[in-house]
Amino acid sequence: MKMGDATAIYFTGIIFAGIFARIFLKEKYTVINMISTVCGLTGVVLIAKPSFIFPNEELQDSYPSIYSLVALTGAVLLGIGYTCQRAIASTVHPTVCTFYMGVTVLAGGIVLNLVTGDQYVLPLCYTERIILTACGIGSCCALVMLNKGLSIEKSAPATLMRNMDIVIAFFVQIFLFHEDAEWRSILGAVLIVAAAVSVTLERAFCPDYFWQI
Repeated sequence: MKMGDATAIYFTGIIFAGIFARIFLKEKYTVINMISTVCGLTGVVLIAKPSFIFPNEELQDSYPSIYSLVALTGAVLLGIGYTCQRAIASTVHPTVCTFYMGVTVLAGGIVLNLVTGDQYVLPLCYTERIILTACGIGSCCALVMLNKGLSIEKSAPATLMRNMDIVIAFFVQIFLFHEDAEWRSILGAVLIVAAAVSVTLERAFCPDYFWQI
């Protein structure tokens, strides 16, 4: 699956976060939230292009269902993560959350390694080692800053900035990896960004102007 498509599906997580927050944290869920959910899921369908919706077309970027399902599962888990972070934001320091995320990833990686029988292989090229180290440091700093932002500010600004990853991913896909982006994928990404931005702006500027569900 191409980077831009997978990233766009993954960042529907903010939509699931709103649903989970309504269920578990009793936060309000407005008409704007509901419309954005439909809009975001439509974007996912345009990117995934399932055969039961597009049966008579040979789509260049059509993916097996498992690829889209994995990305969508990541989005649901991201929504759960945002909800948990909002629940404990006032009592737990951001670095504590980041530490436990790292521990969980390490433990999960070891278990997955044992299950699949794969072996850890240290890259032989020093350039790859430097890139992997930079990825680790950058991801750690990003998580700390995101958790800090969620603890001191409304989730709206942080979510809006996070969804810029979709745009960046498509730029990387096109200009760095030289992969074409199918128009349905671009339209789907636009719908997902629009859905996330609408939820963000509604929460930040007009929380009392829309009907609650």
